[in-house]
Amino acid sequence: MAPPISIDYVSSPNLATIRDVAGEAAVMALVCEFGGTVIRVPSGCKRSSKLVRIVGIDAARKIIEALGGCRSLNIPTGRGIFSTRRIDPVRVLELSDTGMTTFRIAREVGCTDRHIRTILKQERGRRADRLRREARDQRQQERTCL
Repeated sequence: MAPPISIDYVSSPNLATIRDVAGEAAVMALVCEFGGTVIRVPSGCKRSSKLVRIVGIDAARKIIEALGGCRSLNIPTGRGIFSTRRIDPVRVLELSDTGMTTFRIAREVGCTDRHIRTILKQERGRRADRLRREARDQRQQERTCL
């Protein structure tokens, strides 16, 4: 079972606003569904929007009214900055190789999509370095065999 989510509302003023206008349940629903990613606050309340689907139409109207529409909103993971949980870069790379998006990988491993992009950049660089070394070693081996 996942550890309970604790949100530092002081460092997340937008979530504090959402809590004040729509309630704690709306904040928890957003963090559980979109934690670690950025969502767009729509300008209107369409039933097809992600915000309405997750928090309901009444809460969505209150959020849009309080925050204004057409803006991006960072949703924290709720893990906190002092979390000791380490993300396995090999697993992230494997999920990416299957065609999974950074958003879905972030939701899968429980971190931000920005952190996933950083891990992928580092791991792909390491993979490219390893392939270059292997190709260089192969060429050197072929020269010594001649």
